Amino acid sequence: MGVGLRATTLEAPYRLSAREGFLHSVADPRGALLLAAAVLLSVVLAWSIPLLTPLLPGPLAFAATVVELRSPAG
Repeated sequence: MGVGLRATTLEAPYRLSAREGFLHSVADPRGALLLAAAVLLSVVLAWSIPLLTPLLPGPLAFAATVVELRSPAG
């Protein structure tokens, strides 16, 4: 789940590469945990307040971008 989010934030030559997303996740385990927490929180919000479901991709993309910007691998 975090690998897919990481893959969406990669730049041009590796755009949407699952392998590079995995390598970034392994290089930054704290960031991978933060992304897993963001996904878990979005699942809980979607389950408890279903009307928020269309809005959840925005905060997930924001979380992935911020984790990628703060990571030593990025």
